[in-house]
Amino acid sequence: MEQNLFERNRSLIKSIFNVDDTAVDMLSFEADRNSVLSMIGKRPFLFHGLLALLSNVLYPLLGLKRRVKNTNDDFVFVSCPDAVFRTKTIGLIAGELKYSIIYLPNFHVKAAIKYHKFFKGQGVKAFFPTIHVAQILKAKKKVRLFMRNMYVSNNLQECERMLFALSHFAIYDEVVRVYLHQMAGFQGKWIFEHDKYYFLSSVIDLHKEGKNCTMLQHGIFFRVSANYIPLFCDRVLCCSEREKRIYIDNGIDDSRITVFGAPLQTLQQSSESIISNSEQYELLLLMTEVKEINKEIMQKVLAYVKREYSNILVRMRPRSRENDISLLYDTLQGMTISPVGTPISDDILRCKKVVSFSEDANIEVAKFNKPFVYIWTEGEKDMTSMSNCGTEDNYMEEIKKLMSQLFYSTFDKEKYNEILGETDLNVLRTRFSEYIRS
Repeated sequence: MEQNLFERNRSLIKSIFNVDDTAVDMLSFEADRNSVLSMIGKRPFLFHGLLALLSNVLYPLLGLKRRVKNTNDDFVFVSCPDAVFRTKTIGLIAGELKYSIIYLPNFHVKAAIKYHKFFKGQGVKAFFPTIHVAQILKAKKKVRLFMRNMYVSNNLQECERMLFALSHFAIYDEVVRVYLHQMAGFQGKWIFEHDKYYFLSSVIDLHKEGKNCTMLQHGIFFRVSANYIPLFCDRVLCCSEREKRIYIDNGIDDSRITVFGAPLQTLQQSSESIISNSEQYELLLLMTEVKEINKEIMQKVLAYVKREYSNILVRMRPRSRENDISLLYDTLQGMTISPVGTPISDDILRCKKVVSFSEDANIEVAKFNKPFVYIWTEGEKDMTSMSNCGTEDNYMEEIKKLMSQLFYSTFDKEKYNEILGETDLNVLRTRFSEYIRS
């Protein structure tokens, strides 16, 4: 069997990029995740050069701290700016623990500015190390040296994926080594939002330093996902017993897994915009990310409720909102879509009943004791904690029952926790504190 490019170039990669065999395996996996590269992905040095220019001009003007400072914090959280603002979760579970946040550079500059303002108001130290042109040139020099000596393949896409992964790693390796030097002597725990893509260089470099890394699982998953498996961090704080079983079934040792809970699901807090709890809509549709496996059933349900009922509010999944609206554009015509940034609790309070495609949003619906039907879109999921689940075969019948009578779905909290994870903030704070101090 022909070896892949990383295997054929293993010794050369280890020599030029100063990594071990485990790191080469991690880089090979990362390359395989990017089956199709965009035009920007094929030009990583141009991409990161533009990012360096943008961030190094804007960040100092706006007061963002680019130089990381060593602290006596209990832990450091390594993240990336994104539109979902997941790192607010840390403040909810940290309790009395002291911490700081290091945001790795990416093109979500607007989000970075938002985070800076938020954490400054919270008194939390947030650092935004940037990429410098000198670091890009060093990384490019390594990649060019590699290209002059590498074993090549007739498969152009395979070569492009390998060079993308190595280029991306080399650039962030330069950034990471600087901030690790600035953090020399730090004795607290290193907690990661993720352990792949932007974070890969940090995990590899921390392992070189003999430091352990922990991934705080940032979202639930129901099948083997390249976002989570294999596990590159030393430990994972996973959401539920169900996910722990998936990790174990895929070769992750039990000793590396701690069932923690699902802090992300506690993120949405009711805003002050709702003066009363008046129900303005007959029905709320809670959407999830549109994928090939669930697009058809979503279109059918949307078309059905639009045809049969009126006064409907649709809440899109925040992270994939724009893409989902584009994919469902024709079906969504004539329906009211909840504005960007509206807390989920506000939308639930505005509606009498709920049809939900989102497993993790069901806990919010149950908190407000709203009648709801969960539409089961990916048959492998075990949602027996919900008494009324609609499928492609019976969704019309279930929605009719929901709309014609006032009934409240039974809700087995213990079963829910096993499937989706604990969401009680008091429990999560205790568990997190115990882990950080262990």
